[in-house]
Amino acid sequence: MSSVTTVRGFEVWLDLAYAEGSHMWVDQPTPETARVGLDTLGVQTSGSLAHVDLVALGTELRRGEPMGTVEADKFVGPLRSPLSGVVRQRNEAVLGDPGLVQRAPYSAGWLLVLAPPAGGWDGELDRLVHGPDAVRSWFDEEIRRFRREGVLAW
Repeated sequence: MSSVTTVRGFEVWLDLAYAEGSHMWVDQPTPETARVGLDTLGVQTSGSLAHVDLVALGTELRRGEPMGTVEADKFVGPLRSPLSGVVRQRNEAVLGDPGLVQRAPYSAGWLLVLAPPAGGWDGELDRLVHGPDAVRSWFDEEIRRFRREGVLAW
């Protein structure tokens, strides 16, 4: 069971790691896999999702490269990979029902499973926000920033 908290009305799973800038989360159930998805703040600021497209199985990604695209009320554009790796699984359920990302972003609404690149994830995992206190603090500051910038209503 995940350690869950609420930060300014947004559900946040504290045992996941997060990519600053993209609002993608990373769960590493084994050293050989990383499951990724879009966090609740990324979902909220995108609006209602109409379409999700993900790269093909076997695609080699570098951190920050598009791993797919999303079409939503407030955002149309790329989903940026939080880690480098090779795509091992795509969530076919999300491709058929993009709303699943909104309804269950941290569980059934995951997007991809990556295997590490040849050099592993050394250094990349350290660039993610991780640890309960760091995640809570970062998420709180992101909400404040989005409100200052008019992305979220007060």
